[in-house]
Amino acid sequence: MTRVSFKTSTVVGWIVIAIAIVVCAVIAIVVHAVLPEKVDEALLDGVLVLRFGFPAVAVAYFLILFAQCSVSVTVSWPTAQTRPLRHGLTLGLAFAVMYMIGMQEIMVDTSPFAAWGSDFVAYQAIIGLGDAIPVILLCAVTGALLADRRPHTAVGSRRSLVAMLVMTLTVGTVRWLVSSLGIIQSCVDEYPIAVVGWGYLLGLGFGIGYLLLARTNTAGKAVMIYGVGLNWLIFNSFIGLVFDGTMVDALLRSAIDVAAVGFSMGLMARLVPSSAPVADAGERAGN
Repeated sequence: MTRVSFKTSTVVGWIVIAIAIVVCAVIAIVVHAVLPEKVDEALLDGVLVLRFGFPAVAVAYFLILFAQCSVSVTVSWPTAQTRPLRHGLTLGLAFAVMYMIGMQEIMVDTSPFAAWGSDFVAYQAIIGLGDAIPVILLCAVTGALLADRRPHTAVGSRRSLVAMLVMTLTVGTVRWLVSSLGIIQSCVDEYPIAVVGWGYLLGLGFGIGYLLLARTNTAGKAVMIYGVGLNWLIFNSFIGLVFDGTMVDALLRSAIDVAAVGFSMGLMARLVPSSAPVADAGERAGN
């Protein structure tokens, strides 16, 4: 197993990362807290919320969510083919895109609004930014602390753009089917166009993440599943934590999404022959 090292001592590096995780969690929580519209607290009836209170559950959730992001940057570093800071920013952007899109899922019952519309979209966009900006900063900090002691080779994949399109269509279509069939809870009957459209937007978000990772990491598929995919499961679990009886659905929809992503990557491996990596001129010039 490749050992991950930091530019400073390992202990100091992890302390700095731990502080960054806490700071980013605080930023996200503050953004949620300062918004004037809030979900009726009487509806927050999750088991852990009733036992420990909503603030404690929210803090624990964000710490776990962001910790997984930081760990993903660190664990995937041995297969990265870019400088440490760029590696962190790449994963941070992949997470951020998913947060921005994920917050737009049409789930009116768990929002402060009675109907989906411009107010819902604007409100969720602010929350998405409140999660996205901290995760980019956190991953950048984590990446910047990684030691840079190895040469950088060619990066990129000529088929990543096609894979992004395949992933968009696959995830979107799967979401459309599972929503229409009632396998997961959705507002497809009330807002069919918005729900279906968001499903394809979700697929595009995963596709963008794959595009970023496939061009900067030799293990892009694994990072996509165990990094972005696992984080997506954690991200969606928040609803299951705060609303009673929703955890199974939250995890099921996330698992279906990740399975669709895995299927689309496997499909690409069969449809498009592997091609030689596309060299990154900037990286070559830097070495």
